[in-house]
Amino acid sequence: MTVRALSATLALVATSLAGVGLGAARADAAAPSNDLIANATPITGDAGSVTGTTAGATWTAVDHDTGTFDIHLSTTCAQSFYEGPPPTPTPPADRGYYIVRDEVGAVVGSRRRWNVNNPTGETPTVITDLPLVPGSHTYTVRFYYGSSYLYCAGSQTQVTVVDAQPTLTTLSAVVSRQKVTFTGSVTPAPPAGSSIQIREVHDSLLGLLLLGGAGTGSLTGVLPGKHTYIGWFESPFPAFASSTAVPVTVTVPKYVTITSLAAPTSVKVGARPTITTRVKAGGVAAKGRVVIRVNGRSVATRTLVNGTVTQRLPRLARGRATVTVVYRATTLNASSSATRVITVRR
Repeated sequence: MTVRALSATLALVATSLAGVGLGAARADAAAPSNDLIANATPITGDAGSVTGTTAGATWTAVDHDTGTFDIHLSTTCAQSFYEGPPPTPTPPADRGYYIVRDEVGAVVGSRRRWNVNNPTGETPTVITDLPLVPGSHTYTVRFYYGSSYLYCAGSQTQVTVVDAQPTLTTLSAVVSRQKVTFTGSVTPAPPAGSSIQIREVHDSLLGLLLLGGAGTGSLTGVLPGKHTYIGWFESPFPAFASSTAVPVTVTVPKYVTITSLAAPTSVKVGARPTITTRVKAGGVAAKGRVVIRVNGRSVATRTLVNGTVTQRLPRLARGRATVTVVYRATTLNASSSATRVITVRR
């Protein structure tokens, strides 16, 4: 005996109380199968975005109204038959049935609605009203066929509904030299363990661990210049939507430099004293150039080597000579200077 089935479909529709369809999962069972294809497009209206168009049995609807919604089922199944003696009989009028279970497996609804003598299908039938509160809800709906003559597959679909609360993420920043301290918050406060990711361009630099919806953290060694940071709350919790803070732009000052000058305190007339200049930026040898002045007149411009310059001054006249060394500012380093007075005697 060979049993063969004609084309059959099982459709699942979740509909809000307002009558707006949220999405559907459909099984196309030309042969006995439990494979489902997610058909995640809004039925009517715009109740929110619906995602999950990949093969499988799960769709997700977000941003819909919290409350109670109905699961509607519509079915179409041609009569099945078998080949060979005895002559093909009329299939019995056995009804299949649906069972709806929640995420913990508890039965929340069932209905015997499949009539194999009705090949044109049935009007969508309310199976159950399901309360929906913010959070993740998974409902499994399965059809069980009631006759071995009827090969409309026993099909199962999972419906995951995420009703995410909108969140507001804020971010502020305070600069102290090369340190930037961030304060962030998410409202309403998500559960402990979530965080705000601090990003610059595409780089994630820091995570602000949230406690009571607020968190702080700091970046050190930030390069001088303008920086624009984004605070991004990527929610790991289905009940809370992700959100992004308004970008924050700060200006980090140039590195503070320290210029030191070693010079003799007195020399004889006609001598050419030697001076040594050292420049440090952030505690390390600076790069760049220095200008050497004697009594306000520039006498040399030199490039630092390992943060140091040694320079022989021109002959000095009798009296007091004021020697000033100025370190020129760079893209990263601030300017600084040092001064010494040399007494020139007979």
